[in-house]
Amino acid sequence: MVDLAFAVIGLEEEAQAAASGLGLAAVLILLASILFYLARQLHASTRAARAQHLEQERRIRELGLEKERAEQASRAKTRFLAAASHDLRQPLHAVRLLSNALVGARSEVERNELGTRLEAATRSLGSQLDALFDLSRTEAGLVEVDRHRFPAQTLLDAVAGDLAAEAAARGSTIRVVDTSLHLESDPRLLETILRHFVANALQHTDSGRILIGCKRTGATVRVGVWDTGPGIALEDQQAIFSEFHKLAPTSPTGTQGLGLGLAIVERLAALLRHRIHLQSWPGRGSCFAVSVPRARDGSGPRARSAHGPPPERPLETLRVAVVDDDGDVLGASLAMLRSCGAEAVGFDDPDRALEVLERTWIPDVVLVDLRLPGARDGVEWVVALRSRCGVSIPAILVTGEATSGALEAARAHHLPVLPKPVSGARLRRVLERYVSG
Repeated sequence: MVDLAFAVIGLEEEAQAAASGLGLAAVLILLASILFYLARQLHASTRAARAQHLEQERRIRELGLEKERAEQASRAKTRFLAAASHDLRQPLHAVRLLSNALVGARSEVERNELGTRLEAATRSLGSQLDALFDLSRTEAGLVEVDRHRFPAQTLLDAVAGDLAAEAAARGSTIRVVDTSLHLESDPRLLETILRHFVANALQHTDSGRILIGCKRTGATVRVGVWDTGPGIALEDQQAIFSEFHKLAPTSPTGTQGLGLGLAIVERLAALLRHRIHLQSWPGRGSCFAVSVPRARDGSGPRARSAHGPPPERPLETLRVAVVDDDGDVLGASLAMLRSCGAEAVGFDDPDRALEVLERTWIPDVVLVDLRLPGARDGVEWVVALRSRCGVSIPAILVTGEATSGALEAARAHHLPVLPKPVSGARLRRVLERYVSG
């Protein structure tokens, strides 16, 4: 019996030991599981921290690159402003000298020669200011696209007609190839592109020929400008579309300008979703072209050829009011308008203009300066005029200011903007749209 009792006791002790071992094993397994979980969490946290660190490093590198690009752009614009100041002063300096010489001219021949040179200097100044204005509008995102169908001939004639005198002054000729094709685009922006093409050709073509025409290529039309200049070296063909890049003028009568024209062309083409093409043959000339969607040809009236004589009084019957506090600008504007047949009245006092136009004389269109004396600017003045008259009188804002705020305000009230200085030919062509309704 004693032996049996000891045997039972031994079995109980073994069972207790086994149970104790199982409990310890369970505890160890639990601890191992916890450690494994913690290790996984630590690994995940480490990976996340590493990824975050790499992302931060990437952002730091990106910010560094952006900072460098911004600094480069700032330096480039600083250099540009210094160069622009010089380039704008050159034609202005010439204008002053030629004006003084014109006053003292003794013969008709001398006066005519000085007058021609004076006009060329003012055109140079105007084209450079126009380029600055166009660049400001595109950078501010204030260029709106108004696509519609129109005859290509009107576009070609407008550009050739405006620049024919400048070409003649440089000893070159502009020829337009007549076309019956119709385009689907924004004629105003497309004209700006074509005008820069021709201006670029004039800078580099002395006593040569410039051809403006269209070539149908399937569903598109290539509107191009060909010149007989020296051509463009292959290494310069991409760079010329960059801001501030200038090639030396090869024409003795050419000027370098501001190096903005083709940069503006590229931006406007991107806005219109048109492609730009450049072909150049060293020693023979170049061709700049833009591909434009072709519209179905119509049977409407044929556009007048640019090389035909313009009407002597193209603004006959048009009633125009001019509001500008600068007496010289006001007088010159009225003289130009009246010479074209318009019935024009001018006001140097915007408040007086409101009273007269509200009570006695409703114009077909108003030319108003942006910067007016008093509480209202040009945009606010137009709003007040329309409110008083109860009619949305057409108005054109004329300004030498290209700030985004001014342009945004003009756009909000559907006011077309003409940058100062504006040529008589361009002003006349804009106003012709308002003749007979």
